[in-house]
Amino acid sequence: MRAAARYTNPVLAAMAVVLVFFIVRGLFAVSTPPDLPAVRAAEKRVNDAPTAANYDDLALAYYTAGRMADSARAASDAIALDPNVALYFNNLCAARNSLGEFDAALAACESALKLDPTLSIAINNRNWALSHKARR
Repeated sequence: MRAAARYTNPVLAAMAVVLVFFIVRGLFAVSTPPDLPAVRAAEKRVNDAPTAANYDDLALAYYTAGRMADSARAASDAIALDPNVALYFNNLCAARNSLGEFDAALAACESALKLDPTLSIAINNRNWALSHKARR
């Protein structure tokens, strides 16, 4: 009886139940991040055909995956290949905003708005950069 009492510590029993719960729920399982396949597919498209549109798709895939520096580089590559698309500048602005690089973001948004003054997403991103820059 004494040996059995040694193994029925209520704290250890509760910890074991919690551990089993997390294992069953799969919280300790290693899984592929949901955006990784999209990033890999976009990277493949750029490697196969390095067009401005493919770099823009890659910038968006990186942005969605939270890879903001990579997103900014891909958006810059899209702009280098076709500097006449306002959305490419807007995507660069969004990535720079997320990095806290508000001066660079503002410059990109201004370029977007020179190409398309009615691009509402660029207006919103510019306003976001201005408001966050003012807080610093």
